Amino acid sequence: MLIDWFTVFAQIVNFLILIWLLNKFLYGPIIAAMDRREEKIALRLQEAGQKGDEAAKEMALYRQKNEEITKRREEMLSQAREDAERLRKELAGKAREEVGEVRKRWHEAIKQEKDSFLKELKKRAGKQVYAIARRALTDLSDSDLERRITSVFIKQIEGLDKGRRRKLADAIRQSGQTVIISSASQLDMNVKQQITRTVHDHLLTSIDVHYETSPHILCGIELKASGYVLGWNLGEYLKTLEEELSRALEKESAEK
Repeated sequence: MLIDWFTVFAQIVNFLILIWLLNKFLYGPIIAAMDRREEKIALRLQEAGQKGDEAAKEMALYRQKNEEITKRREEMLSQAREDAERLRKELAGKAREEVGEVRKRWHEAIKQEKDSFLKELKKRAGKQVYAIARRALTDLSDSDLERRITSVFIKQIEGLDKGRRRKLADAIRQSGQTVIISSASQLDMNVKQQITRTVHDHLLTSIDVHYETSPHILCGIELKASGYVLGWNLGEYLKTLEEELSRALEKESAEK
């Protein structure tokens, strides 16, 4: 628990100043007035001399006034003590509230730092899983896998329905009768000839087919024409996996 000693010390000093001011400007003048009153009464008694009845009445009056003043002084002192005690409790209560507020802010700051750390840790863990999976699949790529991917790609072209075939043909015309075949690595000549023949047989015969390698493709082949993309790319599956994992981690963090 953190205590603001400067605030506590300042409150004690304010309390002492209050007591001094009360004594200086309230109790002091009253006591001085009482002393002056007593001096006047004593002087009158001395001047009265042998005036018995008058002196007795004056003495009785003095005693009455003195009792009233004494009573009043006790009441004022009692009130001052009550005020001082109330002020002390009020200052102590404020000090406790301030300490409680500081403690609350401290706990909230610790919780926020903890939540932020866990969120970042989960995010990095998800990215690491994605990176490891991508590296593992890259290491597993070989010629046999390339042939299988090519076979899947060719079947995609051959299995296009009329609607998708028409959209792709329109995209090819818009691109100047040219399509681009992108792959993760350089394709051998036999594979290129097989793909080119499939494109001519099932799409358009009078189009140019260009081949390129792309670092963004992982274990896959893509056909591109004027914004239209047809193909199979394992990297897209991993990207989708990464996005879903990230959303799941964010949802879990938000629910806590």
